[in-house]
Amino acid sequence: MYAWPCVVLTAILGFMLLFRKDISGILLRIRTISIPKIASFATGEDQIAEARKTGAGGTLLEAPAKSNGGENTKRSNYDEAQETFQNPMVLEQARLLEGYLGKLALESKEREQLLLKTLATSQIALQFEKTYRIIYGSQIESLRFLARQSAPLLEVNVLSSFYDQSVLRGLKAENWTFDNWLGFLETSLLVQRQGILIGLTVRGREFLKYLIDERLPDKGL
Repeated sequence: MYAWPCVVLTAILGFMLLFRKDISGILLRIRTISIPKIASFATGEDQIAEARKTGAGGTLLEAPAKSNGGENTKRSNYDEAQETFQNPMVLEQARLLEGYLGKLALESKEREQLLLKTLATSQIALQFEKTYRIIYGSQIESLRFLARQSAPLLEVNVLSSFYDQSVLRGLKAENWTFDNWLGFLETSLLVQRQGILIGLTVRGREFLKYLIDERLPDKGL
């Protein structure tokens, strides 16, 4: 299980500068990171508008074909990465972290593994923060309900009562249907649907743990 200390979001910036050589090597092997978009919906609800801008997670794509540019291409990628992090606050945090990490005396491969795990942890924490900002209280309640069940899968319609509560609290049913409400949880990868059955994902359980660890208050609707 993950722990979600707030410091991870600033620490990752220091890691990226400290391990800039490792980053340049990773950049040469990975062409880009694609963030799947949460499905767009037809109304102006806050959750819908935010969902258009929010990804559910990152997927590393295939390594690019070898370029004839050789060292020039490597240098270009490295320079572009360096320019991204020339920020006074980032540099200050990097200096603080460098003093601590220098005591660990890690080998190059160990540093790369630490970097990748730190990146993964940071991405998940950031995504959970975005999800919490736009999720409805009724959707969180439905996740908690699924987490309490002994069976891994339940019929989808058992969650309709949570949607009904959301409508009673002011959600406009004509603009935001049960399928839209449930679809947000699916595209956020918090639940997985199999036909008429639905269950909580590993990400969904970790999201609930994140809410507890960060002591986040309940949401409306």
